[in-house]
This record gives sequence, C-alpha cells and structure tokens, in this order.
Amino acid sequence: AEKFSWYENRPLAGKKILVTRPKELVSTLSEKLKDKGAEVLEIPTIRIVPIKDNKTLKNALHQIYQYQWLVFTSPSGVIVFFDAMREEKIDIRKLGTIKIAVIGEGTKKKVEEKGIFVDLMPERYDGKSLGDAIGKNCAEGENILIPRASIGNNEIMEEIVKNQQVKISDIPIYDTVYQKQKMIYLKKEFEQGTIDFTIFTSKSNIKGFV
Repeated sequence: AEKFSWYENRPLAGKKILVTRPKELVSTLSEKLKDKGAEVLEIPTIRIVPIKDNKTLKNALHQIYQYQWLVFTSPSGVIVFFDAMREEKIDIRKLGTIKIAVIGEGTKKKVEEKGIFVDLMPERYDGKSLGDAIGKNCAEGENILIPRASIGNNEIMEEIVKNQQVKISDIPIYDTVYQKQKMIYLKKEFEQGTIDFTIFTSKSNIKGFV
C-alpha cells in the first residue's frame, strides 16, 4: 500500500481545480495540474478570434524589416501573429535582426516553439513592467511593433515613452470573445463548494466567467 500510494501523495491530490483559459491554451496548464494530482474541470470563458482581413497587420508584415522590436503580450498574440506570417508567406528569417520582448513565461514558451529565443522579459509579468523594461533597453528613434488583443490598454506604450522617444505600431490582431458556456453541470459543484481553486490568467477570463 505504501509503494502504490504515490498518487495520493502528490501535492494537489484531492484538490478540484477549475481552469478558465481559452480552449487552445488550456491543455498544458491542465496537464501540469493533473500531474500534481489535481482533478481538473475545464470551462473556457473566452475564445480568441483573429481579426479577418487585417490590412494593418498585413502591411506591417510586408514591411517587417523596418522594426527593431517585436513585442508579444500574450500566448494568443504569438499564435495569431505567426499564423498571419504563414498566410502572407513571410519567411520567419525576416525576423532575424528584430529583438523579441514578451510579457511572461507562457508567452516566451510560445515564441521559443517557433525556434526563436526571446531577448527581453521583465521580472514581473505585467504590462507596466514590460513597457518599463523595453523603454530602458531600446534606443531613441527605434520602431516597435506590438501585435495584440483589440481590448489592450495603453499601459505598455505609456511606460515605453517615459524612458525613450520611439515609434510604436500598436496593432490589434485578435478579438476576445466571451463564451456562453452551459455551466449547468458545474451547478452542484458551486452549490456544495467542492471546487478548491479557480484559475484566472487574465482580466478577460474573469469577465467571461462572471
């Protein structure tokens, strides 16, 4: 019994965790939680929809050589950006001289899956810290491309320009759509209070859940 009780001895054994990430990003997180012994309930509260016929993004891709920095604020932004590059037949080697900045580990992982190593990531994973780090590492007059969600705030840009005079192309590349989930199967869980943790990875996840 002692030898075969490895499952119960894992740190999250007996815990029930609700994960709200978009469906395309939920699997990795869920698997890690399961490996720790948790029972995982998945209910994506948002989904990512690339902006169709995005002429602004297409123009930026075909003039990618003019940028010195490429900034990603989410894993979803990385996915949509590189999908657009492939659709426009823009060779990934065009990014060779561009420095890549990301907001955190999850976004960094998505970039590295493309065979590209990240140049800059802040110690604290938020927009203000990312903008501050970029502003302190870029040079005056450089061009910065920020492809991100259409609902993004101006915090990153504000922090960048505090430190340096640069040209910023802030391009919306996807919309965040709130999912209308049938949560009836979770009603009992909520009523009985059997869910130990709920994981939110963004403001959008919280709003979609509510």
